Amino acid sequence: MRGKEKVVSKALFEVTSKSMEGIMSDECYERAKEEGCKVEVVWQDGDSSAAKSVKKHHLEGKVCKCGGHVGRAHVNQLKEAAKKDFTEGIKAKYRAKFHEVTSSKCIRV
Repeated sequence: MRGKEKVVSKALFEVTSKSMEGIMSDECYERAKEEGCKVEVVWQDGDSSAAKSVKKHHLEGKVCKCGGHVGRAHVNQLKEAAKKDFTEGIKAKYRAKFHEVTSSKCIRV
């Protein structure tokens, strides 16, 4: 933070906002419980850290995934699967699991 005033008293989290997402959801759901709120359903984009926080502080709460987010993620997976040749990142990800596969080129007959 810039400026003379100290706006934030706690240490900031480095790297990205993702590192803070789980911590903030945990603090918010804990505080909601302390204040007497009962979380019944949380709609989310699939962030597992938020789901863990709901289950930790609101045992009877349900976590549901947003259909739009799930659909978009599925479409992106299908686009990746439709490629004739996989990226090096995808190859590296599955190389250990499918080590017997020597080529990842799609051949359509």
